[in-house]
Amino acid sequence: MNRLRIASVILFGFLPLLVTAQDKYAKQADAFYAAQSWKEASEMYLTMLQQKYDYTVNYKLAECYRNMHQYENAVAWYDVLMTQNTGDPEMILRYAQLLKSNAKYKTAKEWFLKYAAYDDAGYYLASTCDWALSNMENAPGYFIANCSFNTDGSEMTPTIFRKGIIFAQRPAEIVDMRAEQTFYDLQYAEYKGDSVWSITPMKKTVNSSVHDASPCYDPNKRILYFTRNNHNKNRTVTSKDGEVKLELFYAPFNGTNFTGARPFDLNNKTYSIGQPAVSPDGNILIFASDMPGGYGDRSVLCCAQKVMIGHTMNMRAVMAPRR
Repeated sequence: MNRLRIASVILFGFLPLLVTAQDKYAKQADAFYAAQSWKEASEMYLTMLQQKYDYTVNYKLAECYRNMHQYENAVAWYDVLMTQNTGDPEMILRYAQLLKSNAKYKTAKEWFLKYAAYDDAGYYLASTCDWALSNMENAPGYFIANCSFNTDGSEMTPTIFRKGIIFAQRPAEIVDMRAEQTFYDLQYAEYKGDSVWSITPMKKTVNSSVHDASPCYDPNKRILYFTRNNHNKNRTVTSKDGEVKLELFYAPFNGTNFTGARPFDLNNKTYSIGQPAVSPDGNILIFASDMPGGYGDRSVLCCAQKVMIGHTMNMRAVMAPRR
């Protein structure tokens, strides 16, 4: 009996330490998740789920895989979520989109039609699955190959510039969450032939200490547009909801270098503006925003008529529904 009592005392003595360690582990996982360090967060969430199932952890793990574009893993964990939550339109839409990304068009169509009960856009999205099913046997008119400069990090959003492309890159390594977070920066890749590229980081006249991504170069007026975190006087700016919004910037090209980045007229700390695209004549800029008066969230398309006065812009926004 004495041995049993001693063992019980030791066990109950360790329980608070065990709970504290688990809580610390969960907080570290959530810190990675909040910092969009999807790989690190996913590994920790997977470990947590192997020990005990939790719906919120399941959701965050699925979102990690979705943001890493690991769609098969994302669908597998969303399959579990959707057995428990079938009344959330945003979840239904994401699940349908993931199914479609995995070429599960018949099932995706069923979920898009369920989404149509909340938004008529679901009928159109369902029709895209019909188109995909009817064209699955057709030979593609293109092929996809990796660029030789791809890394274990993230390379995305290319735009054609001179003899190459400008793109956004973020390193894969995040060594210490207490240190400064690694951010996307713009890089220039010049094609040298025979699959050889020369990579040069854009200068500080364009890149900042926060995220710089989604470039779009207008060859007509020789201006580079790109997206940046809301940042002013060496500090990030948060809105009333606590989020750091996105802003558009532009940098004129003088034939040799891009001059200092300048803020877009319509930037505002209460909403995001990003993902720029320019019309062929350079007179209309299309972007995504969640500004008031739109038809959805950050994926709302807007366009701005551009009037150039030197390198100063006067912009007029026009909202367009997402379809």
